[in-house]
Amino acid sequence: MSTSRVPDAIDAVVSALTAAGVTPVYDGPVITGDQPDVAVYVGYDGDPTGDMAATAGWSQSWAALGAQRKDEQFDVLCCVVAYSGETGVKARRDAVFATLADVEDALRTQVNIGLGLPQPTQAAFETGQLFQEQGPAGLQCRVPFVVSVKTRI
Repeated sequence: MSTSRVPDAIDAVVSALTAAGVTPVYDGPVITGDQPDVAVYVGYDGDPTGDMAATAGWSQSWAALGAQRKDEQFDVLCCVVAYSGETGVKARRDAVFATLADVEDALRTQVNIGLGLPQPTQAAFETGQLFQEQGPAGLQCRVPFVVSVKTRI
């Protein structure tokens, strides 16, 4: 029996978004290289000064009598970020929400994010927050969001 499906779920969210044509999608934070104008991060909330958490923790409970199966719930932290060397907020905000719509559409069309049977799995876009940040390199609009996963191990 697996200890947790967290690693599989993170991989599956990355794969589901990539297969749906949401680009670019990164598994965790980008360490080096040029940042694209708009990007989706899975397992990272987009805050370079944050704690770099990939999940908001998880919980498990027995699915039935006996020690055979467990139900597991967890939240995968994700983020859509739109960068610009300009200071105009509207274009970046529109870009981040257009990409967020693509993310949500991809998750709606593949509710089990490829984890499916034999374990019943559901994943859904649950919560988000908008940040509009001016920095020395220009503007960043950032929407950290949560993909909530319910599965069985």
